[in-house]
Amino acid sequence: MPERLHLLVEGQTEEEVVRLVLRPYLAARGWIVTSSIVRTRQSADARRGGVTSWPKIEREIRMLLGSTRLRVLTTLFDYYGFPADAPGMADRPTGSAADRVLHVERALATAVGDHRFLPHLVLHETETWVFAAGAELAELRGTPELADRLQADIATAGGQLGSQTRMWLSGRNRPRKPHSCSGVAGLARHAARPGEAGAAAMADNQGENGPSPLGSTLTDVTALRAEHERLCAEGLKLDLTRGKPAPDQLDLSTALLDLPGAAGFRAADGTDTRNYGGLQGLPELRAVWSEVLGIPAAQLITGGNSSLALMHDSVVAALLNGTTDGPAWAGQRIKFLCPVPGYDRHFAICEQFGIEMIPVAMDDNGPDVAEVKRLVAEDAQIKGMWCVPKYSNPTGVSYSAEVVAELASMPAAAPDFRLFWDNAYAVHHLTDTEVEIADVLRLAAEAGHPDRPFVYASTSKITLAGSGVSFFGGSEANVQWLLAHLSKRTIGPDKINELRHVRFLPDAKSVAEHMRRHREIIQPKFDLVLSILDTELGAVDGVSWTKPEGGYFISLDVPDGTAKRVVELAGQAGVKLTPAGATFPLGDDPRDRNIRLAPTFPKIEEVEAATRALAVCVRLAVSESAA
Repeated sequence: MPERLHLLVEGQTEEEVVRLVLRPYLAARGWIVTSSIVRTRQSADARRGGVTSWPKIEREIRMLLGSTRLRVLTTLFDYYGFPADAPGMADRPTGSAADRVLHVERALATAVGDHRFLPHLVLHETETWVFAAGAELAELRGTPELADRLQADIATAGGQLGSQTRMWLSGRNRPRKPHSCSGVAGLARHAARPGEAGAAAMADNQGENGPSPLGSTLTDVTALRAEHERLCAEGLKLDLTRGKPAPDQLDLSTALLDLPGAAGFRAADGTDTRNYGGLQGLPELRAVWSEVLGIPAAQLITGGNSSLALMHDSVVAALLNGTTDGPAWAGQRIKFLCPVPGYDRHFAICEQFGIEMIPVAMDDNGPDVAEVKRLVAEDAQIKGMWCVPKYSNPTGVSYSAEVVAELASMPAAAPDFRLFWDNAYAVHHLTDTEVEIADVLRLAAEAGHPDRPFVYASTSKITLAGSGVSFFGGSEANVQWLLAHLSKRTIGPDKINELRHVRFLPDAKSVAEHMRRHREIIQPKFDLVLSILDTELGAVDGVSWTKPEGGYFISLDVPDGTAKRVVELAGQAGVKLTPAGATFPLGDDPRDRNIRLAPTFPKIEEVEAATRALAVCVRLAVSESAA
């Protein structure tokens, strides 16, 4: 099996050096080479890079070393400007600059304490390699005049040429025609100091035998197909389809399994939770989640582990019996507005009951509210609208206060129009910027539409997905409406499960702390996916992706007409993706471009392998379409 080497780099210049120079050179010596830009600031720009402080760099190094598939992790950081709080910086010895760099590298390796970590600091900034290896660069680019220009620049600056460049300019070392492999090798040798931890020096110890460079340009379809065939031969079995909690996330709530205990089955008011009754749910549980969700406890109903079940029940109740302000929907032609890309399970409920779905585009503030207002005002058959207002599935967009206010107050031709407000990711933050959304229940009531919002939430991605608690929130009239229908279906909820939840998470503060631990597990996976996408696809025209601040998904857009092909190629390589089109009603993405990525469940090394394979499939699909 080829050895895997990862380079953690400072910025885009170093990233390009890896992609164009080091990766092909090292591939020829049997290495699989990957890279990522160090992510040290909270920002929507995944290409930002920049080395700011050692603790942040160390965190990323340890996250990368969590991959068992990695043989070597090295770095491309400039010594100039390296953080003063890094190991070895405060006690650098006197002597040559090279000695000081070596001292810091050794201190970094000791601090991390993993034999796979071989740090490399660039004494002179990476850009100086252009001048140190001018002859090789000219050969690599097939432009002899480039060496002449570099000579002039060096002379202007008062510098001297290396012997290789002087030989090139004299004509003694010029090949008859450019040969990219030798040019790459020359640059790569200048990229690492002999005897140090540079990537090229390590590769030379592997010998000269190994696979030929595969190339990475979009136009090289043959090389990309060869890379895809190599992936297929690896026998991967990876899955990025559903937004499920990982096993170590579920482990955070293992204590639930021991609650409430044999003698602790009575609720705060003395209710025996083993028995029937209590249709609305335990008061103490509703009190906790009232604070978390911002809904009065009297206006909450608890349910089983799935908020989707409550959404389904709400639609069925409206179809069969009508709403608080309108007759049964059954027998009418019913339409729902569906922001896209959106949640496939919402669309499946509509499809099951023959409800017509009208796609509405999403932007950075939420759904296209002008289009929503126009449609709802003109068409009385539009009875509902699906909304994931916070960290939307799959884009991660949170609705702006202005959008929420418009949705709550806009005129509707149908008096029984409803907002199906699925607040699934109410506390699922991925950054320090913890987004809050406007109070739709209050805004709707103030606008004279108190019964318009149906609000849903659950603990499925907070505690145990298979045995959580769900919530319905609404006006007092809507609460009584739903309770009347639920009373025909059940005598009461699982109060023992509710009791153990309130004892495990007794207040909003404990919920926030619990979610912080979730974030510690899944944020590195999101960071890794975003870094790989940026490295591998950042320069590919027509490819873009979201950078969510919360939620469970990343939305990837590829050039029109290629999403299905990407999913097909990934499946062949053993990487299972959500079907192309799943984020649109009836599975029909009219532009065939959107793919939902769910990085939470797999192990981080599997996330890495799956995302890198995905990048190959995207480049291949785009190349095929352009050929």
